[in-house]
Amino acid sequence: MHSRFYKHCPPTIRRRFVSARTDRQRGRHARGTVATEFAIALPILLLIALGTCDFGRIVHFHQVVANAARTGAETGAVRQFSNYTRPSWEATVRQAVINEMSNIPDFDESDMEYDLSTNVDGDGIMHIAVEVSYPFRTVVDWPALPSETNLFKHAEYCQFR
Repeated sequence: MHSRFYKHCPPTIRRRFVSARTDRQRGRHARGTVATEFAIALPILLLIALGTCDFGRIVHFHQVVANAARTGAETGAVRQFSNYTRPSWEATVRQAVINEMSNIPDFDESDMEYDLSTNVDGDGIMHIAVEVSYPFRTVVDWPALPSETNLFKHAEYCQFR
């Protein structure tokens, strides 16, 4: 039926009708191409997004661990203690570390490893050293990469007189 219509139409109308039909066919083909490209690109974009999130999270966790060690050592350095007040001083330093570590989402104190040590150098100056360690777990189990790594930081300050 359509072929008879083409034969009797003037050439200008025939071109318009044929052009509209091929545009509709191109639209269907373009939609299929877009869907295929999206299906190929989406997993790659998701991997990039999740990788970026994990990278940002590990940088944030490392910064919090470093700040916690530094805060603990500084807290210990600015407070004097004696043999009698040492347990209270140690509790204050530990609490300063825990307060700083609470900036980590879903912080679990039982996962944190903490060590406080003191030593006196040859000049009689007390050195306060704090070591903090906390595990980092990735959101995605990446192939060829560990899903958990331990973040560690050591900070040492001289006690103020």
